[in-house]
Amino acid sequence: MSGVREVRIDRPERRNALDRATIARLRAELQAAAADADARAIVLLGGGDQAFCAGQDVKELGALDAAGALAVHAEGQALMAELEDHPCLVVAAVEGFCLGGGLELALACDARVAGASATFGLPEVGRDLLPTWGGHHRLARVVGLGRAKELVLLGRRLDATAAAAAGLVTEVVPDGGARDRAHALAAEAVAGASRTTLARAKALVTAGATADARTARLLDTLAEAGQA
Repeated sequence: MSGVREVRIDRPERRNALDRATIARLRAELQAAAADADARAIVLLGGGDQAFCAGQDVKELGALDAAGALAVHAEGQALMAELEDHPCLVVAAVEGFCLGGGLELALACDARVAGASATFGLPEVGRDLLPTWGGHHRLARVVGLGRAKELVLLGRRLDATAAAAAGLVTEVVPDGGARDRAHALAAEAVAGASRTTLARAKALVTAGATADARTARLLDTLAEAGQA
């Protein structure tokens, strides 16, 4: 359908791990979609069938000094923010592993469709690292504080069925079907909505998740008046 674009993390030989070049390319593609007035939805997926994204490229990270690692951290956070704040609806099509930075990437999307064998987790703490691309706060907002602590502090992993039960996944489909279902879901969602309405609705839901009631009502009023 016109209006639905596809963005692919295309490093299947590294289970679509996010290196600096991939982060930069994804940001450029997201910015191009934001500048395209006809784009209303994005389907984000990984290359190959083993992983949506296995996280940050730890091989590259290990070769960086402290300043380089901090720069990659800033670039990763910027990517997540651009996804969360994007004017288009963003649906992640998850097959295989969705771990670490890959789960943080999926959490920054608006909806997640998973193949039946998909696996979700944040293993960083067990490796003496931290999930600092938004994994702490976005995961807690999506699945609740208790379940978020299980994944972050206890290193628990969720299969697709458990992820759906926790509210992390919108739908579970047979393996290999996440891409097609994500496209269908996105096309259906944007069929009757203008780009402006989609962007405003998305911004209101995101802001409302952490706003107090008075602020949320003010945002609703401003949006209704076309000022937000």
